[in-house]
Amino acid sequence: MSDENGFGVALRAARVAAGLSQSELGEPEFSRSYISLVESGHRAPSREIVEHVAGRLGLSVEHVRAWALASGKRGDARAAVLQTEALSVLTTHTFEGAIKAASDLRDFALEADRLDLWWTAALMDLTLRIENDFADQVVEQARALVDHWFTQQSTILQGRVRTVLSVALRVTGDLEGSVTEARAAVMAFRTTPTWRSTGVAALTALVSALGQQHRYSDAISWAPDLARGAADAPNRLEAGNAYWALANLALSTGDPQAGLSYYDQAIAAIDPDGHLRRWGRVHRAAADFRLKADVDLDAVPELLAKAATAFSLSSARSDQVELDLVQGKYACATGDWAQGRAHMERVLEDGHLLAASDLADAHHHLGTALGELGDHRGAAEHLQESVRLLLTLTSTNAGPA
Repeated sequence: MSDENGFGVALRAARVAAGLSQSELGEPEFSRSYISLVESGHRAPSREIVEHVAGRLGLSVEHVRAWALASGKRGDARAAVLQTEALSVLTTHTFEGAIKAASDLRDFALEADRLDLWWTAALMDLTLRIENDFADQVVEQARALVDHWFTQQSTILQGRVRTVLSVALRVTGDLEGSVTEARAAVMAFRTTPTWRSTGVAALTALVSALGQQHRYSDAISWAPDLARGAADAPNRLEAGNAYWALANLALSTGDPQAGLSYYDQAIAAIDPDGHLRRWGRVHRAAADFRLKADVDLDAVPELLAKAATAFSLSSARSDQVELDLVQGKYACATGDWAQGRAHMERVLEDGHLLAASDLADAHHHLGTALGELGDHRGAAEHLQESVRLLLTLTSTNAGPA
């Protein structure tokens, strides 16, 4: 039997389950011997045979086609090389190169008739585009992948795509849409016994989006599941992201000490050798957390220094902008108003890269710094802009009562 005979094995199992002989399955178009060759892997499944057996077995053509496309073994070594290249360039932060590597893997998968690899490459490509600040380009592509017939073959696949879609929607400001997709992803993963760990990324997306909508009671109801998922997460990155989300929720619900503990766990979980950019981001976020909660400010300079080291290797402009924002906030917190002003003015030059809440934060701190430096007119303009942004954000992202 051929190593590529996933289709034949699936066909024989379905035929036996239906109580049909090879002759009966082939009637009237295909002989018993032809069906035997297909089941043994000595004859490739053509479009005609796929459509015929689908009709005889009472299955959809898409379902039978999946046997042919999702279970082949061709090109595994080459596919592994392409995947390794994509992960390698991701680790070294050349995100444009990672997107190219994912595209190469997708093209190879199509040439090799490996729909499973194509699907993986497509999902990788969407994830990389979000990481590279192109979330606005991802939403419609992710929706299309959700509706793709191959995705519909598995609730796990549906959960994974909806998780990516949820993150893209949250990054682009559609928090209600993000909550909807994250909740659907969690429900998909709940069909498996290990759903908390398998679906920890979906739980992270759900808690994060609910928190940003200020739906704290709903977010808190999912927090125990997220904590359990983080403890048993399939990899360190997903564990770190989960603890990070729990830390942010702790700040929003008035428990800064729990937040500090979760940030410590997030920093310990995320491996700088494999995910240096994410490691830098969590250090920046941990510093920002301390400034917002007004706790453990002595740790802020070291956290920011580590973030700066990580971002020195990043090609994403947003990393430096977000770092400048937190550095400026720290300068203001320590009374260095001139330095705070300098940081915030640089931030606003690239304000389009910030989330609306961060942009409002930048205007607020710049206004405060200008006021302390005697520029009261400039201070009033920036403080008013901060209020306007916050009011717009509140009205846009208000969740259901």
